[in-house]
Formats: sequence, C-alpha cells, structure tokens
Amino acid sequence: MPNSKVKKNILVGDDVASIRMMFKNALEAKYHILLASDGQDILMAFKNRPDIDLIVIDLKLPDTDGIKVIKAIREKNLNMPIIIITGYPTTENIMESKKLNVQGFYNKPFNMDVVCKKIDSILSPS
Repeated sequence: MPNSKVKKNILVGDDVASIRMMFKNALEAKYHILLASDGQDILMAFKNRPDIDLIVIDLKLPDTDGIKVIKAIREKNLNMPIIIITGYPTTENIMESKKLNVQGFYNKPFNMDVVCKKIDSILSPS
C-alpha cells in the first residue's frame, strides 16, 4: 500500500530570493519545496526530478522568459500543474498562459494565502 504521508514536490522558480523563501516558509509543512532562481535551473530540476507535482514560475527570469520555460515543460508534460506569478502582467502573457493550460495566474504582489489555497486545491482535491 502506498504511503499517503509522502509529501508532494513543488518547484518554485523565481529570481527573487525573498519570493522563493516566502513559498518555502508557507508550504514546507505540507510539501517538499524545490527552489530555482532562473529558467535553466527550472528546466534542469524538471528534467532531473520526475517526481515534481507542481511548478510555480515567475515570467520575468534573468536568463529567459517564463513563457518559454513553460512551453519547454509542455513539450514534455502536457498535464504538469503550473502556476504563474509575475510583476509584469500583460494581455499577451495572460492569453499565452491560457493557451498553455496554466492553472493559476497571480500578479505580484499576491496574497500568499490565496495562492496556497490554489496549490492545495490542485494537489489535494477533496
């Protein structure tokens, strides 16, 4: 019988350390949190950790555009739950995120409780 106590894995990709730590602090009691600071690190973690259950990603990364990272992820996994956080929302990236089947889109500053509830609803549906 599988162990239902095993924590699910969330990858948080944001170039701002305080945002990464905010997610880690808010979620680590329930989930195992992996952190990445740029697009290359996000894609490397996604490739090397097939046990990732959800990805939170910023759209403005130091080495690439978050939409490009999401497209690369979608080429390998159409069903990976993805939540976008961004300080630079545009109509274009909102529309693109819908095409890429993103489960959540939050503008910075965002309400951490709202994002955590969304994550819980995706990973622990009742």
